[in-house]
Amino acid sequence: MRSRPSGHSAGVLRGAVLLYPPFRAPLEVMPRLTETWVFYGLLAVAAALVAFVFVRLRIAQLVERERELVLLVEKRTATLREEKERTEAALAAGQAAEEASQTKSQFLANTSHELRTPLNAILGYSEMLTEVVRERGIDGLEEDLSRIHSAGRHLLGLIDDILDLSKIEAGKMEIAIEETSVAGAVDDVVAAVRPLAEKNGNRLDLFLPLEPGTIWTDPTRLRQILLNLLGNAAKFTSQGSIVLAFERQGENGREWARFRVSDSGIGMSPDQVERLFIPFTQVETHTSRRFGGTGLGLAISKKLCEMMGGNLHVESERGKGTTFTVRVPVTVERPSPPVGAAF
Repeated sequence: MRSRPSGHSAGVLRGAVLLYPPFRAPLEVMPRLTETWVFYGLLAVAAALVAFVFVRLRIAQLVERERELVLLVEKRTATLREEKERTEAALAAGQAAEEASQTKSQFLANTSHELRTPLNAILGYSEMLTEVVRERGIDGLEEDLSRIHSAGRHLLGLIDDILDLSKIEAGKMEIAIEETSVAGAVDDVVAAVRPLAEKNGNRLDLFLPLEPGTIWTDPTRLRQILLNLLGNAAKFTSQGSIVLAFERQGENGREWARFRVSDSGIGMSPDQVERLFIPFTQVETHTSRRFGGTGLGLAISKKLCEMMGGNLHVESERGKGTTFTVRVPVTVERPSPPVGAAF
């Protein structure tokens, strides 16, 4: 039988140090919310919802844009349709106007030709009667016959203007360019205009170089232009001065002939100058009644200058006179020969 340990032994055991670890209960750690599958599921649902909303908005924008484009296309189509209709109407009107213009030009040309024949007969008979009256010494008839002849010449000039305008508008006016003496052309025009200028008490002055030389132009049309300008100056100027000047002028490597016709007559306002070259247009009604004319001479002169490769410019001031400047080439521009052509 074992003996009970003594009290001393028991105390030793209680103070001894145990060498094995003590027993501990297990510790359970809960995951964060962001680490759970529920969070990821909600995140995926939110992403899908955002994507769905974005797609729906994008589709709505595309639908709206498509609707705007459709409206824009319809509007542009309607505009193009209207423009097409206006263009077709304008073309039809332009064609009708062109046909009417051609018909008018043809009518004027035919009428002018028909009028010239009896008018030339009237002029011829008036000249014959004038000679008979002079030979027989009949008093009181020569002055009347002179008036008939003068009126016939004036009417013939108007018919010639109408015929020229008809030819220009129909594209049938021909320009014959040839070497032309400047002095000869000026002398012919001045001789024809001087009586009219002196009749109104005007002084006609010429300013030409000592040797004006020659230019390449249409001499008949050049005389017609200068005669018209000097005739207008003599008609619209009273007790004043008329000047015809000529000079050669270089510009852009080309030589030009410049004729300047100036007068100290009644002049024109800016509004009248703008309407000056419109056919059948008079600057003022009372002026046309006082001085006469059809308004064709200046329009024809401008077109003739352009056909000869030049231009006609006007400067005027009311009550201070008018200056017309005719500028035409001194020489004719000839086309360049083709490459490789023999000279």
